Amino acid sequence: MLYWLFGVDSKEHKALLASIMADTDESFFTWAIETVPLWNNTTTLNQVIRIHGNRDRVLSFRAADFTIKGGGHLMIVTRAKEISDIIKKVLA
Repeated sequence: MLYWLFGVDSKEHKALLASIMADTDESFFTWAIETVPLWNNTTTLNQVIRIHGNRDRVLSFRAADFTIKGGGHLMIVTRAKEISDIIKKVLA
């Protein structure tokens, strides 16, 4: 279920996620899964771009400046080139 939640399916990415989870403090993880979904941000930051995957099951999809179609919560790894291309384009 954890692999589905984080949107990973390759053997390599599953191993990486398992390693990350093994290194994650249990009390932090418990805090995060209880607190993050309830967070109501009221601060607007300037000069920020929002890149979000439309298949992120951990953080619900909201308005984004750039949408990674099919991107899940671990897309910084699984879709790194696409994200890097967006950042390069914005910084150019």
